[in-house]
Amino acid sequence: MMKIDEAFNAVKVFDDDVYVADYTNQTLSKEGVRILEAEPSDINYFHLVDKKRIEYWGVNFEENTKFFEQGINQCECMFASKNARKKGWVCLVELKYCLEKNVEINSENAFLQLKNTMSYLVGKDVIDLKHHRVYLNISIPDHSHKEPFLSFISTQDEVLTALEENRIQVLGYNEVLILNEGYLKVPRQDIYG
Repeated sequence: MMKIDEAFNAVKVFDDDVYVADYTNQTLSKEGVRILEAEPSDINYFHLVDKKRIEYWGVNFEENTKFFEQGINQCECMFASKNARKKGWVCLVELKYCLEKNVEINSENAFLQLKNTMSYLVGKDVIDLKHHRVYLNISIPDHSHKEPFLSFISTQDEVLTALEENRIQVLGYNEVLILNEGYLKVPRQDIYG
């Protein structure tokens, strides 16, 4: 298995919260995906919460385009625990900015991008399903009130079964919390809200 920092040219180490935003539409493609350490005030975003200050790698795939073969439609970015003793976590993130009526179709497209990226990274020996808990997270920053963004998955039982057998979890949140070196968790849902 190749270490994350050996596989990619542009890798950052974080030990605090990060925010992922895609400025492509907002700046007419002058800026793209950014992993930020300060909360942006000009765009909605995905938030990776690290209250325990656990070290982890962050990889913006737009800064590592040479890693991917032409024609691979990869997701936005990847985060991975840095110092896991046994089984660490890897979280692939895809953001979709869209109108509310397009959330479902964008969720489906995001899921396919995440799945394709994961398969590619497994094939390149960057992700090892025996040593990583893999989280595929769909983020639709403009529509937090519709979380989780997973309504499409209930019709894809075969896909979910295959993913669950490999301990791959599909998430649909704009905020995910680092629990420890081995696990992530989603925010508690308000059952009344």
